[in-house]
Amino acid sequence: MSEIQVICDKTSKEIETLLTADQLRRLRQIGVQIIGAEALFKPEIAKALSITPDQKETVGAIQDQASQESAKRWMQNRHEPTSATSKRTVEIHQKAGQRMLDEVLTASQKAKLDELIRQEARSHEVL
Repeated sequence: MSEIQVICDKTSKEIETLLTADQLRRLRQIGVQIIGAEALFKPEIAKALSITPDQKETVGAIQDQASQESAKRWMQNRHEPTSATSKRTVEIHQKAGQRMLDEVLTASQKAKLDELIRQEARSHEVL
C-alpha cells in the first residue's frame, strides 16, 4: 500500500469518527455525485458491482428520460441566458443520476460503489 493510500485510509477513519451518521451518508452521496451515475456504464464498474441486464435497462431508461427532459427544457427556455439553461440541464442529470443510484442499486452494490469511489479519490490525490 502506498503512502498516499495509508494517509487516505487514516483520514477516512478519522472522518468517520468525527461525523454523524447523517453527515457521513451525505459525504458519501457527494462522492457519488462527483463521479456520477455515469460510472455505472464503465465496464469495470458494472462488472465490479455485478450489474444485471435488468439494471442496465433501467439505468438506460432513466438516462433517456433525463435526456428527453433536458432537451424539452432547453427548447422551452432557449431564449434564456446559456448559464441558466445549462444549470437546469445539470440539475436534471444530477437528479437522474441520484435516482439511478437510489432505485437501481442494491444495498451491497451501493456499498461496493462507495468503496470504488474512495479508491478512485485516493488515486487522484496529490500531496
